[in-house]
Parts: sequence; structure tokens; C-alpha cells
Amino acid sequence: MALHGKWTKLLKIVDEDSSKWLRTVHLKPPTEALIITAQDQALRTNWLGHYVLKTAGETTDRCRRCRKFAETVMHIVNGCPMLAQGVYHERHNQVASALHCDFCGQYQLPRGQHWWEHKPEPVTENERVKILWDFTLRLDRLVEARKPDILLIQKASGSNPQKITIIDIAPRDEILAEKEEEKISKYQPLRMEPERTWGGKAKVVPIVVGTLGALPKTFRATFRANQLDITVNVETLQEAVILRTFSILQQHFDLPG
Repeated sequence: MALHGKWTKLLKIVDEDSSKWLRTVHLKPPTEALIITAQDQALRTNWLGHYVLKTAGETTDRCRRCRKFAETVMHIVNGCPMLAQGVYHERHNQVASALHCDFCGQYQLPRGQHWWEHKPEPVTENERVKILWDFTLRLDRLVEARKPDILLIQKASGSNPQKITIIDIAPRDEILAEKEEEKISKYQPLRMEPERTWGGKAKVVPIVVGTLGALPKTFRATFRANQLDITVNVETLQEAVILRTFSILQQHFDLPG
């Protein structure tokens, strides 16, 4: 009970929709139970055994994979260098693909029947919109960050000018609002280039979702402030990130399927 509610205290500030997936996604009971246990930091990690349970024979708090850092829940789902270029990267792509599928549905573009079956193409386009996926932009000047996850170009229509939205996804659990600011700053040099080359107004929109389903307090306000006429299905993004995090935890602790 001492660790109950640790999740929300650890993240400091979360949106009220951070637990919406519990009511709407309808995951299998074992998946839901493991994620809730992880949120409360109550999984049998080496850190928990060493410092809280003080189990005899457990003499180290180090991660059983990297053996460099304390094995906390947050380290397993977000911070282990042994997982960074593998399962973390796959989780990031799964969340980005789910968002791409959502956009394709909104603009009547081809997509998979379900988000987990969707395979984004590098360029998807119709008369209303062009969507670039994981596309390295060719620019006239050197810009270090020039490969956003999604570049959404809403074409000019009547009196409405062209709108360019640079979208980058981050399934991370640092202070979520700080991660949003980091993403915005990262792509500011890139933002000016499409405006200059293609015309219209460009905006940088970070999509930050915690690995255990948390959303930053500013999640909804980001879209209102940027006056984006697009909808983000929060539950789909939460489902995508939670299912992959469940798989990471399942493999790490060698839990039955």
C-alpha cells in the first residue's frame, strides 16, 4: 500500500484522460492487471526487492538486462539501453502508425482495417491532404532534425491557405510537459523550411504519450492553440503504447503469454 498511487505522483502532472483507456479500450484482464501493477510501481523488480521487500539473497538493485542502472519499472519500460534500439523503437513506430491510420480515416485515404494492421506508405495523398511518413525532407540548407514521424500537409482550399503540421511522437515518461517543449524546440529550424519552400503556415505539434498511458496536462490544449482541424483518437494511442509496454514487461519478467 505504501506504493499505491505512485504512478501519478511520479509523473507530477497528467491529463484527466490518462485513465480513459480503462473505460474504453477493453483490454484483456491480464494485460490490464499488469499495467495497473506497473503504474503503482509494484512489480517485482530488483529495486523493489532490494530496497522495499529486502528479500534475502537479492543483493543488488541493478537491472537484470543492462546491469548498469537500478531496475525500476520506469527503467524497464523506458530507460534500459539494452532495449532502446529494439522494442522501444518498435513501440514508437506502433504508436506513430496508429496515428497515421487515424489520419487516413479522417481524410478518406486507404488504410488497414484495424490500426494494428495498418502499413503506412512514405507518401499518401488525395485532393485534400498529403501525408509524409518517416520521410527525410530535402532542404536547401542544413537542418539537423529533418525527418519527423509524420508531416501532414492540408492543401489550400478556397480562402483557406495551406497548412503544414510537423508531428513527432514520443512514448516517454519524463515530466511529460517538458518532453513536449523539447520536441517543439527540436523542430523549429525545420518548421521555417516548408513555409519558405511550399508556402502556407507550418506548426510543430508533439504527441507525447506515457509508456503506461499517461497524457500531459497540455495534450488537448496543444491542438486548440494550434487551431488544427484534426482529431486525435486518444484511446487508440493509449492502446497502441500500452499493448507494446505490456509485451516489454512480459518478456522482461518472463511471464506466461
